[in-house]
Amino acid sequence: ETPDPTIRAEVARELVAALERRGAWKGLRALSRVLPEPEADDLRFLSSMALRRFDEVDRPRWAFMGRARSLGIRPVAGERAGDDLVWISYAAGEVVLMTPGGEVVAQHPLPDGDAVGALASGEGSAWWATRRHGVVEVYEVTRDRMRLAGRMEGGGAPLAAVLADPDGDGQSALYIGTGPPGRGLLGFDPASGTFFEPAPEAAATRSDVTELLALDTDRDGRDELVVLQSAWSAYDIQRLAGTDRELVTSARERLGGFSRGVVLPRPDGPLVALRKGDAYPNTELFDPQRRFGVAPGLYLLAPETDGWSLRHHLPTPFQAPTGLPVVSGDFDGDGWTDVAYFTGAQFGAMRVVLMGPDGVDSHAWITGLRPIASADADGDGDDELFVSLVDGGHELWMVGAGEGALPGADDPGELDDLLALPPDVLGAGHQLLELGLFAEAREAIAARAATTDEGDAAFVQWSAAARLAGFDGLGERADEALQHAFDLRPTDQAVRERLRALRVQRHVFDRRAGDEPVLADLPAVPPTELSFLGGVPAMQILAPHVVALETEGLRVRGVGADGVVARMPVDAVGPHLAVSAELDLISAELGTHLEVMLVDAAGRSVLGVAFAPYGGGRRLSRTVACVGMLSQGNNTDGSPVDDQRVTDEPFHLRASHFRGQTVCTVERGEGEAVDRHWTMDLEPPGPPVELQIRLWSVEGYEESLIDARVRSIRLEGAVAHDVPEGPGRRWILGDRRALEDFRGTALEPVLAAEAGDVGVVR
Repeated sequence: ETPDPTIRAEVARELVAALERRGAWKGLRALSRVLPEPEADDLRFLSSMALRRFDEVDRPRWAFMGRARSLGIRPVAGERAGDDLVWISYAAGEVVLMTPGGEVVAQHPLPDGDAVGALASGEGSAWWATRRHGVVEVYEVTRDRMRLAGRMEGGGAPLAAVLADPDGDGQSALYIGTGPPGRGLLGFDPASGTFFEPAPEAAATRSDVTELLALDTDRDGRDELVVLQSAWSAYDIQRLAGTDRELVTSARERLGGFSRGVVLPRPDGPLVALRKGDAYPNTELFDPQRRFGVAPGLYLLAPETDGWSLRHHLPTPFQAPTGLPVVSGDFDGDGWTDVAYFTGAQFGAMRVVLMGPDGVDSHAWITGLRPIASADADGDGDDELFVSLVDGGHELWMVGAGEGALPGADDPGELDDLLALPPDVLGAGHQLLELGLFAEAREAIAARAATTDEGDAAFVQWSAAARLAGFDGLGERADEALQHAFDLRPTDQAVRERLRALRVQRHVFDRRAGDEPVLADLPAVPPTELSFLGGVPAMQILAPHVVALETEGLRVRGVGADGVVARMPVDAVGPHLAVSAELDLISAELGTHLEVMLVDAAGRSVLGVAFAPYGGGRRLSRTVACVGMLSQGNNTDGSPVDDQRVTDEPFHLRASHFRGQTVCTVERGEGEAVDRHWTMDLEPPGPPVELQIRLWSVEGYEESLIDARVRSIRLEGAVAHDVPEGPGRRWILGDRRALEDFRGTALEPVLAAEAGDVGVVR
């Protein structure tokens, strides 16, 4: 209450330091009223994001990307003070160069107006690699122009790019990591405009190169190339050394599917921060109980002569595969390079890791934000984070992530006594609860409890539970409170809607650490992985003329009238169910759907994912959906698909159901993930009895064709069983062609069997 603003700010900072450890965002937002700018502005913004109050965001956006399908952004050394930022807005059809302050200095149209690729930063320019019409192209982007520097027939879609100087002559080469169809490592000489193959052994693995980093381990000016390769056979981290055009493996660790990373400079030698997700299992390379390799999360690794040494691991449970970058910068101004990364759609949260002289100082979650890039925008020596909202479209904000703006999420203690509040006691500790001072709130409540009429106990119970569940950082206590409130079955519709929203907040945007996952109380049942790469699961094939086994998955080409294509019996083992699938949509006609679905004994959909086109004529867009518990929620990807165009990017879809809430997560290729959440009050169907791959169509479109590829399926909370030998279990190896093509051959006796006996594969 002192009129001295300096003292007020000092006291406020002390309170912020106390409250940030508890994740008490409401209290932090209140304290922003007495903090000086820009501290107050950052605190208001971050608290609005954490509380999911997007309509209260009082900060103007830094930039707007339009309807961008994907986003590439890198810092580029500029010609004047400070760095420029370059981004590519693919669907908007242009490349934009901006200063960190938001000033547009150049705009260049993209070829064809819509293309994806990989971006590398250089001195005064950026290098952008893309693939169009089967041709890999490299462009140099500067303030003045965007020029085509080289092109090569064939090759895969660029997923990562970096400039590196392996032979230390001061002339960097551009290295490009590619995905399908080529999958490997390309080199490009900016001086001559020629492509070369720097490491044939990396290409021989036929695995996606998801990240490339330049690492000078001994400060001799000679870079090593850090190569992250994932599916389908490598799953490793390699270091390559040598000359620009001839690189050999100096170290290799096969750990699993690492996707993105950054180099952290340190006085005692650089570290690399690498993000590991769970995707693309491989039981041939890894133990059956750890089919994805090492546990997901952020790994801090130090290079050794013959490999890596682990310095720190921050576990991140249920981390989705994602192409969003791992961002580095000095966010707290202490001179040490920090890390920020997105933890995947299941959490919808950004994790910020603050480094110090001894390694990791602290780490924190900030819900609702995705890190995109970092730069020192205001010249104060601290790097600002450029972020987008998980649910906020394509707007970018610049966040000054100072030390007081990165709270932890410590559990404030036991809260059982708050579950049995007398009627008007809740208001007694209202302000203390809002500030996150839970111990003081308990004392105030206890002081009045003896004199309060116990009255409407149910009203008090759900009110207290709703208030507690609204706080971040309460861990299982808030979960217990929320479940207790639902058990009381309040009749007021507004109350029920509020509790549904809180349930989503608690189970989707949970802040607990990796060793305390949301589903820790459920039976530990390993997921069932059904991979169609190099083999086929023991599924019963009911429509053999529809399927063919190809190099990269099970090809399904048919019409809605074909119905169930394949099936496999399953047993449900717990209240948590999840179905994940990786799918490619090759071509489609309006009205036909492909589903990967768990069904009950009555044939009703229990949970699964769907893939379909929508639109009209030859301009169709891909729609993906989650279907479960007699309800459906859609996630729409707005990218157009021409009828006969083969897409390079698979979709990753996941539908999960737990405690009345269904979550649908969608990720396209190496792009960002989106999710939708909903709850159902309808009586659910029975437990799942089988997994189906099936086609169906809306009325009037029974003959509409869909052509897709199923790469893999993952079941959680359900155990699949092999189909016994018999109808549908026998497979014929041959060319992909209709069964009629085998008439008059040695296979004709087999074809005489009843429909469903034969599957044709390639």
